[in-house]
Amino acid sequence: MAVDAAKFPHLAGMESVQASSQIVGEFLDWLQEEGLAICKPEGSGRYFPVMETTEQLLARHFGVDLVGVERERRQLLAEVQGQVK
Repeated sequence: MAVDAAKFPHLAGMESVQASSQIVGEFLDWLQEEGLAICKPEGSGRYFPVMETTEQLLARHFGVDLVGVERERRQLLAEVQGQVK
């Protein structure tokens, strides 16, 4: 289902990167299954795991606003429920 980009720009943006996001997400899941973690340096040669979910990492990489997406999901759901009544 194509989302109306004028009405739901955040959902449309997420939809436009879905295929690429799926591939990257599967790789991130594989890393976790292998016991590997994405880490970042924090002073004098020490590294600490990045404490973000796969969804958060993907959103950051692809420039998706998760708050905007959730707001638009709720709006779309309310509209669909209003049409059913």
